[in-house]
Amino acid sequence: EDIERIVQIDIDPEFLAFARRDPFLLGFNRGAFDEPRLQTIVDDAFHHVRTTSERYDLIVLDLPGLTRDTLLPLYSKEFFATVRSRLLPGGLAVTWRYDPARWPRHRGIFERTLYEAGFRQQVAFSSINQDRFGFYQQDYYMLLGVGDSSPPQARSGQGEYMKTWRDIYLRARWRPLPPHDGFRA
Repeated sequence: EDIERIVQIDIDPEFLAFARRDPFLLGFNRGAFDEPRLQTIVDDAFHHVRTTSERYDLIVLDLPGLTRDTLLPLYSKEFFATVRSRLLPGGLAVTWRYDPARWPRHRGIFERTLYEAGFRQQVAFSSINQDRFGFYQQDYYMLLGVGDSSPPQARSGQGEYMKTWRDIYLRARWRPLPPHDGFRA
């Protein structure tokens, strides 16, 4: 309720229209497109962060997987440096990260890129899921700060996921983002 405005940037207007009407996707987004605070801008993410003068408290990056050379700019130090410059003082960015056990080299290159873009601290975390065999880490993320940021506090009253895992996230602490010497961004 303390969020004033949400700006969504997406390059694909056809997918956005599809997501607004497809019954399967509507089950996931639960009316998010009807949120009056939402402003959707159809643009390339890199173009948008380069050309906007807007600055944000939080930037959530849901980048496509790096499957084509045309996506390389979204994984460049220039892109992440520009994202960093669009954060307000105390602002935070969040993005996925490579599974540290399965992709250590990719993780090193990615974190070196973030380091060269000016990020120096992180809170690495995983979403947690459960199946019949127990709990497991599902997806890997990192919260990035600009130097004077504080991790957001997990509050009660949020969704079921946070009610279940609140205590784990309350233990989150900033750690230095390693420069990963030996890797090139």
